[in-house]
Amino acid sequence: MNSSLQIFFLSILVGVFLSCKSAQNPVASISNDKDSSIIITPYNSKCKVFYSSYHDTLFQYNEYKRWNPSTKEVLKADSIAMKCVLHNEKATNLLKEKLGSPYYIRQYIGIIDSIGNKLLFINYICEKLSESKGFEKHIVGLDDGFDCSFDLLFDMKTMQCRRINILTK
Repeated sequence: MNSSLQIFFLSILVGVFLSCKSAQNPVASISNDKDSSIIITPYNSKCKVFYSSYHDTLFQYNEYKRWNPSTKEVLKADSIAMKCVLHNEKATNLLKEKLGSPYYIRQYIGIIDSIGNKLLFINYICEKLSESKGFEKHIVGLDDGFDCSFDLLFDMKTMQCRRINILTK
């Protein structure tokens, strides 16, 4: 392996390690409404946690029951989920480089599947799309983000990614 490729992979690993290590405690909670809250992670990514009272008719898991994830739960799940994404064959180099940075803004929704498993839907949105698509009020769909946004389902019991949805060009 050539040295530039080794440096590239080393920088990705260091970035993931630092973001996962620091993602245990949020830096700040900037708002907390009855149906959602916004937090800022240690790597300065803005995150929106939607509670069980939030409903959006376009959300793909509307038929599922909901649960209220805590800040600690979403940040722990997110740190593990980032590792899943890094190992996904559809993840581009740009996606991997930007994953543990403010470039990706996250939305979280706790859902319960038909057999009672607590899942966390995590929506990763490109920073450039967040304001124009109403990040703080609505779930942003992948069709709005094309190849720079993606989402996944995380199983809170097994602490593993269940499904990763990365669109490619």
